Amino acid sequence: MAVRNGVSGLYNEEYSVNNVENAATTYIGKVTPRGTWLIQRYVDATGVFDYANFSNNTSTTSYGTAWTNRASLNYAAFEDLKGV
Repeated sequence: MAVRNGVSGLYNEEYSVNNVENAATTYIGKVTPRGTWLIQRYVDATGVFDYANFSNNTSTTSYGTAWTNRASLNYAAFEDLKGV
């Protein structure tokens, strides 16, 4: 899945789905070959998708840490993220 960079309009390298947790809140963990991570969250009760990456979780520098702490990350709308 190629994710479009909202600033330049160019496509960055592709993210690969690395982990999925499917429950009332679904988490999809994605990472690039360089280690850039993105966690997508879908809350079934509200029907809302939101996202976490380094730009809104600056103390979380690795995908492994992000996935482990996915429930407590800061999430935002995709267009509010930087560096995706």
